[in-house]
Amino acid sequence: MRACFRRRLDGKNGGMNAHAVSHWTRHPIQAVEEEAKHLHDIEKDGTSGATPLISIAAVGMFLLPVVVVVMGVALALYYLV
Repeated sequence: MRACFRRRLDGKNGGMNAHAVSHWTRHPIQAVEEEAKHLHDIEKDGTSGATPLISIAAVGMFLLPVVVVVMGVALALYYLV
């Protein structure tokens, strides 16, 4: 096991404390937020050849949950009525 994980796991009661869990779950979220901001800046500037792909991915990420919810409601109504 890696040393950083061993350090977090070695503590009182053999588990991670609340601060370690909070940091462990918050760090990946902050990294994703920073990457999203970076991609938004690239898209806004239009300085990359990947700008159209970034725009298409952003629209897809917005539409996917909408389509899933609509399909779920439609299927629920179909089977319940």
